[in-house]
Formats: sequence, structure tokens, C-alpha cells
Amino acid sequence: MAEKGSDLKKRIRPTAIVLDDSECVIVVKYKVEYVKHHGTDAERVVERKEGVKKINVKALNEYSNIPLLAKDVVNKCKLIKDSKVPLVEQLLYKLRDRSTGTLKGGSTDEDKSLLKPQLNFQQESGASGSNASIDDLDTYLECMYDSVLEKVDATGKVAELAGRTEDLEALLMHEPLIGALSRVLREDGKKSIELSTNILTVFFAISNFSQFHQVVLKNQIGDMTMKLIDLEIQRAEYLEKQEGGSIALLTSKAWKIKESGGMLSEKQERVLNIIYKQDRFFYITFYLLLNISEDVSIEKKIRKRSIVTYLSTMLRRNNVELLILCVTFLKKLSIYKENKEEMVQCGIVEKLSKFVNAKNNSLVIQTLRLLHNLSFDERLREEMARNSLIPQLVGHMKNPEYETQVLGLLYHISIEDKNKSMFSYTDALDIIYERLMSVQDCRSTPELIALAVNLSQNQRNAEVLAQCGRLNEFVRHTLASEDELLMKIVRNISQQEDMDLKLLFKPFISEFVTMVQEPQLTADFALELLGTLGNMVLSEFDYEDLIKERGLIEFLSQHLVPVETEDDMLLETVIFIGTICTEKTSGTILSSGIAMKLLNLLEDKKDEEIVLQTAFALHKLLLFPQTRDELLNKTQVLTYLVDLLNDKSAEVRQTADKALDYIMDVSEEHAPKIRAMKFETFNQEWIQIVAGNSGDQNSYQPSSDLRDSFEYDNAEMADLDDYSHDGDHDPMVDHEEYDHGDYVSNANDAYMFRRGSVVNANLGAYTSWQQ
Repeated sequence: MAEKGSDLKKRIRPTAIVLDDSECVIVVKYKVEYVKHHGTDAERVVERKEGVKKINVKALNEYSNIPLLAKDVVNKCKLIKDSKVPLVEQLLYKLRDRSTGTLKGGSTDEDKSLLKPQLNFQQESGASGSNASIDDLDTYLECMYDSVLEKVDATGKVAELAGRTEDLEALLMHEPLIGALSRVLREDGKKSIELSTNILTVFFAISNFSQFHQVVLKNQIGDMTMKLIDLEIQRAEYLEKQEGGSIALLTSKAWKIKESGGMLSEKQERVLNIIYKQDRFFYITFYLLLNISEDVSIEKKIRKRSIVTYLSTMLRRNNVELLILCVTFLKKLSIYKENKEEMVQCGIVEKLSKFVNAKNNSLVIQTLRLLHNLSFDERLREEMARNSLIPQLVGHMKNPEYETQVLGLLYHISIEDKNKSMFSYTDALDIIYERLMSVQDCRSTPELIALAVNLSQNQRNAEVLAQCGRLNEFVRHTLASEDELLMKIVRNISQQEDMDLKLLFKPFISEFVTMVQEPQLTADFALELLGTLGNMVLSEFDYEDLIKERGLIEFLSQHLVPVETEDDMLLETVIFIGTICTEKTSGTILSSGIAMKLLNLLEDKKDEEIVLQTAFALHKLLLFPQTRDELLNKTQVLTYLVDLLNDKSAEVRQTADKALDYIMDVSEEHAPKIRAMKFETFNQEWIQIVAGNSGDQNSYQPSSDLRDSFEYDNAEMADLDDYSHDGDHDPMVDHEEYDHGDYVSNANDAYMFRRGSVVNANLGAYTSWQQ
């Protein structure tokens, strides 16, 4: 043993991270080197010795948080680099599967073969045993000029050396051998799958280190790899055609015979051996391409060579490690639109759907991540719903390992209105309700709350959430927590048109009104609370007593000041005024000065939604005789409503037009004036032309004074009636009865749908791509 002194430097190099064969232990193998420096840059290894560190893992079960545990293991063991977290995570999954016995076959023959790894690609070395030596590199180089069989044997030994981290540096320094390997691959790679696999295994080992990627690229290994993949896929298709079945079916039949204790025929053994070699070849080649595609320019080149199509073809096979690799590669590629479009053409969703319920956790997680990336496309969301992914994903909602991916994916699917109703026939709403009642902070589970908000917009889902007294418990929980995200769900339920559902809120209205006036309430919660009150269009509820007891008019009047109130709060205030405006309460609302403030809003605010709801609130006040007369005689409400007939919003124009039509129906006094004002509004160009032709450019000047004093005799009015009913543009044609209660509900629905994304503004964690 060399003497350790101050001139010696200790260097530790990890060599492998593996599982113990019998114990629940991760084994980290490493090599300790003592290096002595002499000269300026030269150094000499004085001594080498190998070491082993064992990491005991506590008992794992199906609820263990494997990703978090893997990070903890890497943080506590200095021998493991941060880049090895995925490897440690995979080993922990295998430990968990070993301890719980979950690595079993599925319900079908195809599932059974899928979940039985046929080989361990990462640990398998060359084809010629374990007698390879780094000192024999020149001998292996000479064999590169012999027969194919000798080349296979030599390249197998080189591949074994490449799998040893401590020998890789010496192998790379032997440039003639590296050049010979690339030459043999180019000339003879198509002749033997064993030969091409061995050579590519060497370059795969090199590609695991980013600093050596130039060696791979310099020897044009990427180009040759793509050509060999294409050839091997053609061979696989020919094999399927000859055997009359898919690779997955052929493999599953063979495993079924072996499990039952039977013997395979010589032909079946030959076919199974071919599939075995192809699986290993595909694993090595695609892993090599995945490594070198760290460079985006290289990724673009292999994309043009149909890498997406090749990877999608691999999903028809059933080797679990190959499937995990291909799904991971597809996930990386899926963040680019061009690749996503190619996946659509390959029917990617249908191919992935069979892996969602696989027993291998790594495969399921990678599949969910890929589906999450694809779910940003509306067409693919529809495809997922069509392939019955919703009930399958709901089945994983209680599994903590899949929770984040599943909830984010379900949230994206639930964006489409036609998909929301599909959740009613699963356990999703029951699970969501239980989670919402137990979670302490909704922001800790953004995917859950976003999914709940989306689903609660559907009437059937809202009924399920409210059934069996759950609404009462949920509202109590929400008011106690004062969480605005939970209140948004309550608000969505309250906006449904089902009157039986709305009546469930009747006991809470007084409490809502009291709470919304509390000064210490957060602005966001108060906004959602007031929005919920705006949905309470209940003829059975006496708002008159509520106004008197709670001082509600003063509160609403204070929030109708645009300078002091945010637009969102201002809008909800106007909606609530329209809700509480009844025959009993209209006089109180008018006498409080709220009507004038509403008219001022039409001047000050140009926001379409505020204008729409303000117009509707004024219409409500015009429905009742005692307030209608005062508004018509003492304010310019007619002028404002006529002006709104030219608004760019169709909904605003329709609301104003129906309000004016109603006044004409019930008031003979104001009907002529409204007709005249409408005529002036809709025929301004014609009036200007007539005035111009008369030679007096100022003979007609539209003004509010003229509108107020405009009079016609009976003959003139008859002519106007004939004219006004001639043309599609005239709003007076439509005089159908107007159900104002339904209208405010529809307006609120449209408003809620547009503002539904507000809750998602800070939820980037689950809407970001799974890189």
C-alpha cells in the first residue's frame, strides 16, 4: 500500500448505482484513486481500490412519495450526482415493486408480457462474456478487419469495456479503434444486428457524457443510427407479416406458454430471440439519439428523419424498458408544434391509452407527462375523451405518485364544455369534494382547485357536488376558511339555472350579505361573495326586509363610485342591484340615488360588461310604475338607452332595445318620443344628406334638446311606422316578451365563463410543459 502523504491527492469516482439482490438497499459502487503529481501537469495513479456504500431504504408501499425520496437520497449521499436523480427514482420504484409484489401481469396476455422485462438493457454488456481487457485494445482493432463473426466477438468486448466508467477514458484515447468501429458500422452494420448493437453500445456509453458528444457526431453515428433503425423497423414489419401477428401478440403468446410450463417450438424460440435482439437494439439506438439530442440543432435534424414516427411505432412493442424510453423521448419532443402535429398523424393518444393503467409506475408516470403536454391541443383533448381516458385517469386520483400529473391532465380535458359532463359518471366529484374539505390551503394544490372550478360550471356536476347535504357543509367550510378559491366554486354552483339548486342557497343569503360588508374581508373573497349574491334571483326571497335590516343600500351606493372601486367589484355591485330590484325594493333603490349613479356609469365606464349590466339594472327599475315615471320624467334615461342602440356589443344593443320597447308598450306618452329618437339614431346619415341637399348644412343638428321636443302629427307617425318596419336593421321589429330573470342569469353565465381563467392566473405549475 502506498504511503499517503501531502503530495498525494485522493480522488473518488462513482462507478455504478445498483440494487442489492436480496435486501431493500441501494448500492453505490465507487473507486478511490491516489494520484501523485510530478512535473507541471503530469500525474500518476499510485493506487486504486474499490469501495461500496449501502443506502438502506425504509419500507416502501404504494403510497410512498418516490420522487421526493429519490431527491432526499441524492442530497444525503455525496457520491451520487444530482443528474442521477432519475436513475435513483427508477431503482426506488423497482424496490417498491419488489417489496409490494406489484410487478405482475395485467388482465390481458399483452399486459402480462408488457410488465415482464425481458432483459436489463442498462446492465447487459457485450455478447462475448466478461474477459475483456483494456490492454487488448490493439488486438480488438486487428479483429475489425476479419470476418463478421470475429468482428461481433471483438466489438462485444469493446462494448463491455465501454460500460466500465473507469475504462472509458482509455478507450476514447484510442482513436484508431473508435474510427474503425464507425467504419465497420457503416460497412457491415446492416449485415448483423449483433454487430451493429455492440458498436452502438460503445457510442451509447460515450454519449452519456455531454463533453464526448463531439466524438459521436464526428464519426457520423447519428446518421448511421437513423438508417439502421429504419432498416430494423422494416425487418420487424416483415416478421409480423410472416408470422401473422403483431410483435406484442407473438411475445405474449410465448410468455403464456412458458408460464404454463410448456415448451416453445423451435420456430417460436427463433422468433422470440429475434424480438429480444431487436428490443435491445432499439433501446440502445433510441437512448443514444436521446442523449445527443441535448443539442437542439441535432434534435431538429433527427426530427426531419421521422424520429417521431419511429418512436410511435415502438409503442406497439411490449418491452417495458423500451416503452419507458420511447415515451420519455416523445415527451421531450412534444413541446414543439411540428413534432406534436406528427404525433397526431400517428394516432399517439390511442397508442398511449393502454399504458395509463399499466402496473409499472415509471411507464405510467412518463405516459401521463406526455399526455399532459399533448393536452394543450384541443384536438388531442377530444381524442383523449373519445378513448375513455377520463374514467381511467379518475381511477388514479387517489394515488399520490400520479396525483399532480393526473389532476393537471384532467384540468386540461375539462376545459371543453362537452367534456365536463363526462365527469358526472365517475368518482371524480366525490374525490374532489373530499379533498376540498380536507385541504388546508388551496394554493398548495392548484391543479385540484382549478379542476373543481371548471367542473362546477356544469349543471349536472354542480348538482352532484350539492347533493346529500354536501352544499351546506361546503358553504360552511368556505365561509370559515374565507378562501376565495373555494368561494369561486360556490359561486359557480349558484349560477346554475336549476331553481331547486338555487333554493339551497336561500338560508345563506342573509349571512352572505352580512359577511360581504365586513371591512376586514379580503377583496378577492368579497368579490366572489358578492358575485354569488348576484346569482340569487329568487322570487321567494324578500329582499325588502334584508335591505332594511342590513343597511345594504348604503353599502351598494358606496361601491358605485368608479374612482374608489375596482372594475370587478363595480361590476358585481351593479349585477347585485339588478338582482335585488323588485317591485317592493325599487322605490328604495331609486330614492337612495343609486339610479343616478347607474346613469353616470354609462358615461364614465366603457367596459362592455359594466355597460350591459347597468343597462339591465335600469331596465329592472323601468318595469315598475312608481320608479318608471320618475325615471322617465326626471332623468335622461331615454337618451342613454337610445345611445346604447349604437353600441358595438350586440348584447348591449339588445338590452337597450328591449327596455325601450317595453316603455313604448306601457307608456303612450313616451312612445312617440322614443320612435322619433330611434328614427334619428338609425337614420343620421340620411338626415345629414337631406339637410345637405337642402342647402342648409345647419338645418338639422341632432341634440338631446331636439330629442326631448321632437313631435310628429298622426300622419307623420304613420309614415315613420311604415319606414321603421322596413329593413332588417330596425330594432323595433322584435317585440317578443322579455324574461328579465333569465337574461341576468345568462349574462352572469357569460361573464363567469370569460372570467373563469382568473383563478388560473397563478397556476403555471400544472399548465407548463413537462420538459
